[in-house]
Amino acid sequence: MLMVEVNTLKIPVKTDSLKVGYKDSQRPSGTLVAWVPTALRDALLEDKYIYYYDSDSDKEIQLLVQPCDPDGEPLHRSDNQRRDDAHEKAAAKAARDERETNRRLRTLRVRYDMPTRYLRESLKDESSALKPVAAGLERKAKANLGDQHRIQVAQMRDHLDNERNTLDLYAEFRTQAAHDQSSLSGMKFFSVDLGSKPIQGYIPPPKLAELGIQQCCFRKTADCMLDRGDGFRTCRALPRFRKAAGYDARSTDFASDFSAQKRSATDARLENRREQAAKMQSVQEKRLCEPYREGKVRSTLPAPPRIP
Repeated sequence: MLMVEVNTLKIPVKTDSLKVGYKDSQRPSGTLVAWVPTALRDALLEDKYIYYYDSDSDKEIQLLVQPCDPDGEPLHRSDNQRRDDAHEKAAAKAARDERETNRRLRTLRVRYDMPTRYLRESLKDESSALKPVAAGLERKAKANLGDQHRIQVAQMRDHLDNERNTLDLYAEFRTQAAHDQSSLSGMKFFSVDLGSKPIQGYIPPPKLAELGIQQCCFRKTADCMLDRGDGFRTCRALPRFRKAAGYDARSTDFASDFSAQKRSATDARLENRREQAAKMQSVQEKRLCEPYREGKVRSTLPAPPRIP
């Protein structure tokens, strides 16, 4: 109602400077008081009778209008009322801070580094190739964690305000108990396409320690240790998932292509060395006389030193 009057009278005010509360702060009932900027208060009192409709008593009750400063703080209030307001604000701020802290504690972030073919792709574009990937990550998270939790996939920016070639999956659990008891092993790997190299999720180390899981498989430490061979630092979860996803590292892995390129470069370097050695030998042979090259004469060894 007050915003309607503001728009009608065309009085510039801040949208958060209009406050309404009970006249008696100790009793949340009875007369309401509206604290509005002085210009709006003068216009309202001069123009009309302001009231509100009380559904409990089915009556029209006059709305008291009191002045406030431009930031919405009421003027001409008693010290008791000011203390009550300060106490209510402090309590409300403490409650908000506690809710925010609890929300962060029960929120999980998993980062997925995307393949190079997704460079310069933006999740904001409707036709972006990242759209189906983000939808697939959301479906996978809901299948592993449940629909009752809040799941969201976002694309963050770097320090130069460029969009990263990564997708961050945020899972906000309804309760702290659900967060602590969740099974995250199904969220470690994700296959974009059948036969393509799977992407791996990454959880910050402090959260790993809090949940008691390992980075290589998102399983509890005891379960991960049982799946490790002698001398290996990680478990066998990645090879198993690659096999299930139809990924053959020997034929499609970029590392294999790089190894072939490395071998080819090594062969070329050795062949170049052989050519250089052959040229050096040809130059040295040209410096020799013809009888020596034909084997008719040989160089004589120097005489041994005389021992006195």
